[in-house]
Amino acid sequence: MVAPSFAAAAAIVASTNLAAGMPRRIAKRCRTMMGLRILELPTPPMEFQMQRVWHERTHQDAGARHFRALIQEALGEPASGARKKGRASRAERGATP
Repeated sequence: MVAPSFAAAAAIVASTNLAAGMPRRIAKRCRTMMGLRILELPTPPMEFQMQRVWHERTHQDAGARHFRALIQEALGEPASGARKKGRASRAERGATP
């Protein structure tokens, strides 16, 4: 089953016999609010990659760039102004606005 958020997953767990995996910090809040139990995983936790995605029109926006830099700093990631390889931007493709 897939839930759109950790809160939705916790609500499903609270009303069924299902279990859900989520970060401990969120699980502690849900435990208090919904009367759930926190159990240790029987296997090592899954690893996952977090990605940030934004529209091309905000790529050079000063406010959006500042916000992305704050997120990088909070996550302890090195700052990088380089574009990742992928689709060319509208300007690189010669598109007009």
